[in-house]
Amino acid sequence: MNFKVLGFALAALASLPSPCQSSDDVNATRNTTRAPSDESACSTAVASASEINAPALLEGAVSCSREGRQEDTNFLMILGQIRALSDLTIFTPLDDENSERAGRLYTQLYYNFGGLGFDEFYRTPRNVSTLEERIRNADLRLTNDYDPGWSYRPSSKKDIYSQILSNAREQRIWQMRNMALKLQDNEYYEAYRALAELQRDNPVLQEGTPAFEEHSRLMARMRDAARDIPELPQPQDTVPYARLNEQDPELAERQVAMGFNGPASQGTYIFRSEAEVRQSWLAAALSDQEIEKLISQTDFSRQVLVGFSFGKRMNASGQIMISELGYHESNRGYTIATRIGVVPESCGFSFTESYPFVVGLTGAMPRAEIRGYSTSNFPDECEPIVSGEPATPR
Repeated sequence: MNFKVLGFALAALASLPSPCQSSDDVNATRNTTRAPSDESACSTAVASASEINAPALLEGAVSCSREGRQEDTNFLMILGQIRALSDLTIFTPLDDENSERAGRLYTQLYYNFGGLGFDEFYRTPRNVSTLEERIRNADLRLTNDYDPGWSYRPSSKKDIYSQILSNAREQRIWQMRNMALKLQDNEYYEAYRALAELQRDNPVLQEGTPAFEEHSRLMARMRDAARDIPELPQPQDTVPYARLNEQDPELAERQVAMGFNGPASQGTYIFRSEAEVRQSWLAAALSDQEIEKLISQTDFSRQVLVGFSFGKRMNASGQIMISELGYHESNRGYTIATRIGVVPESCGFSFTESYPFVVGLTGAMPRAEIRGYSTSNFPDECEPIVSGEPATPR
């Protein structure tokens, strides 16, 4: 599994499903039979909320919802989101098995626990203030024995965990308070609840049906109501991106070539021999000296070169990093993940064409192909945009 936390965990903070999508999942449990173990699970999770990991917090939220403890449900749910997004960002899974464990948490977070819990709780301003105070007072420090739920690489950037978590907390509280303002507006709330019921009764909406028309009408009604509801200013993004973007030292050592005059289209490549390298576009993209060095550093009897080309880019900064490279038993193939720096438009530099590529070294596996790849951008410094021409095989 190709699990790149930076590629989507931070972005998930701004794209979690709305409360009407997930609070009903939690609220639906309130009519189930209540067992003593559920009650104790809720109380235990609340008492230990500062110490337990995200899966335990979310399990506690479900338990509390079964008891109808709205404030505790919402408290544990939001803390679970903050813990999960922080853990997914910092703790890089050690291997395939642990990537699957981390991936299950992300799936659970996004599809089942993305909202804010019980909607009606937020109708009372005092409830919102009390909940915010509880969330702020929760000491979610990283202890020596903390376990996110999977084994992680020693190179995981635990030194900035508190900064990542603090930023996630501020962003989620901001989202909570803005949503609360909407839910406290009677016109918005009425349309909002009607929409939630419509979506529950019609999981799939087909254009031209009465349900589809009603959905459009309710969405418009909510938009109209929201125009008169004040929007709180978003807190400053305090993520230490420079540290977060640092490449894993082991991967930096195995990143053996890069440039900005690669193939014209995005693609992945395996080079299994010296002959394949010399006959490929690499021979045109690299200088003769770079080609000789690349070949001399590669033992093709037990190693292969894996390349990735980004295709045409207009704002590349000059920074390219391999963030994952290796053979995975789960798909019996190689996976490569890359990150490329981009110069923000706000820097004022003119867009310039380039054709970035990167090459990494990994162990050879007979007949293995590339089964997975991913790429993501990260904002870089305000430096001139690099340029390049597309390479062609010699």
